[in-house]
Amino acid sequence: METEETKVGNFISNRPVRILVFGVAVIIVCVVLVGVAITALRSSRNTPMSVDIYPGAQLLKSTRGSRSDGALYSTQDSVQQVFDYYDKRLPKDEVQGCKKLYSDDNKSTQELPGHFYVVCIEDNSQLDVVQQLQITVNYQVNADTQKPETRLLIERNWGSAS
Repeated sequence: METEETKVGNFISNRPVRILVFGVAVIIVCVVLVGVAITALRSSRNTPMSVDIYPGAQLLKSTRGSRSDGALYSTQDSVQQVFDYYDKRLPKDEVQGCKKLYSDDNKSTQELPGHFYVVCIEDNSQLDVVQQLQITVNYQVNADTQKPETRLLIERNWGSAS
């Protein structure tokens, strides 16, 4: 006559049942690990990206929101110098990196102050979490001093897109 213990032993010793239990356990572990990985990824993107401020740049104005901020800086260095600084520091691919945008088609004047500006983009957004940095650099004449200067606008966005 079978006892309770032998019934349990037969259940666990049954090969197809053991394979099924093991398979279900592996699936559960995988689902938990994927959930932990997604949570860690979302947490890492839920803060603003760090950015080096151009050396010697003076802060003119800044703003801060719950998931974004911006700052406007000024320097006496050229747009090209600022471009070179950020171009070395930001990742480059088809979308990210620093690019010169020209305001005229004349090749002889394109590189002159006021004939181009720079946009640098870094985007680490994943899933539904945004983490972006955009730096716009242009040449302007200061309205107060009437002297030329280079302006840097640094804008950051982060956090859940919803």
